[in-house]
Amino acid sequence: MTHATASAPMLTTGLDLGDRTTHRCTVDAGRRVTVRGRFATTRDSLQREFGGIDPQRIVIEAGSQSLWVSHLLRELGHEVMVVDPRRVQKLVAGNRKTDRRDAESLARLAMGVPELLGAAHHRSFETQADLSLLRSRDILVRMRTKLVLHVRGITKAFGIKLPSTSAACFHRRASGLIPANLQPALQPVLAALGDLERRIDDSMKLFAWPRRRGIRKRRSCARSASARSWRWPTR
Repeated sequence: MTHATASAPMLTTGLDLGDRTTHRCTVDAGRRVTVRGRFATTRDSLQREFGGIDPQRIVIEAGSQSLWVSHLLRELGHEVMVVDPRRVQKLVAGNRKTDRRDAESLARLAMGVPELLGAAHHRSFETQADLSLLRSRDILVRMRTKLVLHVRGITKAFGIKLPSTSAACFHRRASGLIPANLQPALQPVLAALGDLERRIDDSMKLFAWPRRRGIRKRRSCARSASARSWRWPTR
């Protein structure tokens, strides 16, 4: 494997990140391919490939793996470009697409027309973790809504109209109104709703960021479900 010396111009490497395998292509200042290969998409493999060598310009497309990969490569001392995959696709449209070709295309585009690739800026790990918590809570809220609609739909078919209430309190108010013949079908759903509500509340207790910005979570069951929903702060 050939690497740049301290006095040589910086090499440019394109990485096509896959869930299991990453393809790489490194070109020198003369646009000649000096390294081509593939390796497992793991921290250990990246450290073996790019640890302890002279700094390179490494180009990757923004995606599900690019956050941790870009952070690790920067820790190893490399210059990392995270680019917009939609722009890359437009620039290489018409070429026969393979992972091997994609890695080479990234390297060559970064050398020739980097301004056309469009920079993608990642959040910090802390911010990404906070966002992940919000996304998980959002999924739990969506699940709760679907279960509430499921219970209302079944009882409506039997001529039972459940009273209006917030989604957070629905399982408690509806529990005593379910007829005996529907108990086996709906009690497990109501129990799941109760568990979901506890987990939704717990997720917001873990999340201090909204509270630091004066966002308060409403707790009263008398409030509507929309009023209880957390919203992004406006600046």
